[in-house]
Amino acid sequence: MFGNTDRHSGYGDIEIFNEKGEIVHKTSIDFYSAVPDWGLRYVSPTLERGSYRLKLTVTGENSTCVTKNGTRYGSDDYYIRITGWASEGF
Repeated sequence: MFGNTDRHSGYGDIEIFNEKGEIVHKTSIDFYSAVPDWGLRYVSPTLERGSYRLKLTVTGENSTCVTKNGTRYGSDDYYIRITGWASEGF
């Protein structure tokens, strides 16, 4: 999966389902970056040949921290931006 990261982005949950609708892989992905970037964001584990469905859910959480003096650093929103994907050897 390819996408963009920036200071407006947050976390997403990825679930991969097999043909029976069973979850075969689950993980989280962080789209936050202090410096905008684009490129490869996620590679699934090797799966047996078959049909799969990938579900990406915006969690509504983002990475932030606050210093002792109250200065806030980190993401200011929850965006997830997908720019493309490849299903086999890219």
